[in-house]
This record gives sequence, structure tokens and C-alpha cells, in this order.
Amino acid sequence: MSIIKEVQTIITQLNQLQQEGFIFRGHENFKYTLTPSAFRPNTLTKMKNEFGIEDSIIDEWFKNKFIMQHINEWYLEYKRKLTPPENQTISRLLHYCLYLMRYNHSLNLFVQKNPHRVSQKDRNTILERNLEFWKSEKTFQHLFSSYFPKIITRHNLDGTLLQDANPFEDLASVDETLPQHYDPTTAALDWTLNHNVAIYFAVGEKEITDKFLTIYALKIHNPDSSPIHILNKSIYVENKRAERQEGTFTYFTKPCSFYLTHGSLPSINYFDQRYKNNLDKSTFELKEFIIERSKDNISYLKKILEQNNITKQYLFPDEEEHTEKITG
Repeated sequence: MSIIKEVQTIITQLNQLQQEGFIFRGHENFKYTLTPSAFRPNTLTKMKNEFGIEDSIIDEWFKNKFIMQHINEWYLEYKRKLTPPENQTISRLLHYCLYLMRYNHSLNLFVQKNPHRVSQKDRNTILERNLEFWKSEKTFQHLFSSYFPKIITRHNLDGTLLQDANPFEDLASVDETLPQHYDPTTAALDWTLNHNVAIYFAVGEKEITDKFLTIYALKIHNPDSSPIHILNKSIYVENKRAERQEGTFTYFTKPCSFYLTHGSLPSINYFDQRYKNNLDKSTFELKEFIIERSKDNISYLKKILEQNNITKQYLFPDEEEHTEKITG
């Protein structure tokens, strides 16, 4: 880990990276990983609690005869033409289907409480299926029966490949960047085109005891094969925060495939480490600037923010409008 003790040395680098088309993200604590909120352990626990169905009932869902019959019927129908998934993969698919239900249940909750944060089109799409739909065993069975054929490799009688495993990768049927700047649980990770905005979030507003902060810079070199892709904010709804913060977003291209292989959800750090260890061919470039949170460094960074008019009032204009409506 390389620590930057004098922050002045990286400002020029950040300026240059911005000119080269990198995007940026700031973390108050250097230990934080590049993991979307919907994939973080504490959020998984929160979604589980909001879902409210006991583990014993979930276990019954997993062992329901519908699930077993569906698997057996596929094997009987195709017999030698199938390369059946391992039991571990089937178990992971069951858990992934459960995750999809909890995730969409969480999105539904957010939209019910914040209907104005998404477009009317996506609001209607999300609320078309109510909370009980996402908590239903029938929904679980439908998801499993839809996904299971997609994780099977099929061959012709002569042994030639007919269908490789190709599971559905979308987590939801809506644009999750819409509410991203309003703190819902989503699979999108927000970035900024402006490195000064990243500095603001890394420095933070309150007194922070962490000894180091981090600025990340990211650029994708091969979008077609990259495990992540960059998606700009939605054009279908006004998002003042995203506009002021010059926001953009990253998604994982194959979260389901990753989960079936690893039994966990992905992070950008995982792929970056594999690139650094020469285990995979690099498709993106990630630069990490770990800065000592010294008095001089923080003072210098705050001057940079002041010079560029990067303030809480500027980055969160809707909060100021909300305050004016209450006090006006």
C-alpha cells in the first residue's frame, strides 16, 4: 500500500487523468471497497430483515418438490444432451433467486416511499408488482424455473454444442441509476466525471477519525469484454444531484454468472486484483490514491474545493430547496 503524505503531488495527476477520460470516486475510509450498496454484507442483512421471511420457511422453498421435479424433468427430457450443473451451482442458483426477490422487494419499498425519485415509466413498472409478489413462493419457483434452463450446457446427439450456459444477468427491469443519488439500495456504483467532486466525498463534512482517505480513478479500455460497464445518468427524469455531481455509474455485466461461480456478488476490486496478479487480461485501468488524513492535507484539499465552488449546498441543491419549503 502506497501512502501519499503530501497531497499536492497528486492534484496534477488527477487533472491529467480527467483530461484522459477517467472517472472518479472518493472514499472517506481507504478500507472501503468498490462494491455497490446492494452487494455489501450490511445491506444484504438489511434487505433480509426487510423481507421478513424466516430462514426455516426459505429452507422449505429450497426443498419444495416443485424444485426437485423441475430439475428431474429437464434431465429426463434431454438425457445425454445435457451437461448438468453441479449440486453446488444449483444451490447457488436457489440463493441467487432469493437475492433477486429481496433486491426487487427493496427497490419496491424505496419507490413507494420516494415516488418522485424515478420516472413515471419505471415507477409504474416497479409498483406493478407489489411487495407480496416479491415475497411469494410462487415468484421464487417462477424465477428458478426461468433461470435453471439458462445455466445448463446442451449438446446435439453428435456432441456438438447446442447451447452454452447463459443465465439472465439483469437484476431488475428498470434503470437503477434514476434514484442512485438518493441513497437507495442498488447495484449501481456512482462515480463522477469531476475529480474535485470525488475529493469532496473523500474529505467528508464531519469530523472523521480514519487515518487515510482514497481517491479512485477508473477507465475502461475494452468495453466489449469488461466485467463492468459505465452508464451515464438517465435522461428520463431530472436528477439535480447527479447533474451537479457530474455523475456517472458503473454496473457489473454478469452478476449472476459471477455468483454461480463464486457464491458471492462481485466488486471492482476483485477484478482489479486479478489483473494485477496477471490472472486475467486487463480490460480496465484502476488507479488508487491513498492519502494521509493529516491536518495539512485536509486543509489543502478544502482550499481546492473552495476554489472550485464544490460545497454541500452546490452538490445537494434539492436539500436546500426542501429546507426553504419548510422554513419559508
